[in-house]
Amino acid sequence: MVQKFIIDGLDYNAADFSEEAKALVSRLSYIQIRLNEINNNLALLAKAKNGYIEDMKTEIIQERTGVDFSDLFSDE
Repeated sequence: MVQKFIIDGLDYNAADFSEEAKALVSRLSYIQIRLNEINNNLALLAKAKNGYIEDMKTEIIQERTGVDFSDLFSDE
């Protein structure tokens, strides 16, 4: 399969690249993979942060009111 790239609106065929250009494409691919991993980790950490904030709110409300919300919503 022929790999094509568009750079500044121009099409390039990867088969025509020099060895240095092919190495650069490989490095760019690696960077893109790492950026995707980092973005996934950011999303995971943001979700965890939001969960901790919600737990903190519940804890504060429980301290102020004395009501344990986990008891209210348990199936037992």
